[in-house]
Amino acid sequence: MRQKIPAVGAALIASAIFCWAAPVRAAGGNAGAIIGGFIGALLGEILGHRIAIQADQRAEAQLQHDRLTRDDETNLKMIATSLEEYAVDHNGAYPATLAGLVPTYMRAPAWIPGSDPAVQYTYELPASRPEWGHWDIVDNGAFDPTLDKLRALDNTICTHEKCKHIVYAESQGLVGAP
Repeated sequence: MRQKIPAVGAALIASAIFCWAAPVRAAGGNAGAIIGGFIGALLGEILGHRIAIQADQRAEAQLQHDRLTRDDETNLKMIATSLEEYAVDHNGAYPATLAGLVPTYMRAPAWIPGSDPAVQYTYELPASRPEWGHWDIVDNGAFDPTLDKLRALDNTICTHEKCKHIVYAESQGLVGAP
């Protein structure tokens, strides 16, 4: 977001410099050097303010990303719980699609947080890896599997190089996957 000095503010700054420089010149001082110092200090202040704003914006964006990651994990857990409730009511069988959970087990389909346009989770039945049980649910890879120290496929803690997706696997819970 670009911050602009309003025209009135710029006019006041210019007026202040002009009014301040006239007495300095009249007294025989080097107005150019003094004005240059004043402008340098002013620009330094403006630049410092701009850097602080950018740092605040980056911090806010990181907080937003962390919140969306937590929302993603919450959605995956909610879908997993709904799948297990469905299986209890259907003699251990799971629905062919997540749409089979609506409206009895979920009020509405779960959308990946922050996706625009809205994207639903990928439901894999059978699971993409046998050790994950009957099914798994995969997000779109827009979140941070390292945030909550999820386990990678090799059972180590996820790193950004090893994990892109957050997956809820029936037999393991939340894990990170490439």
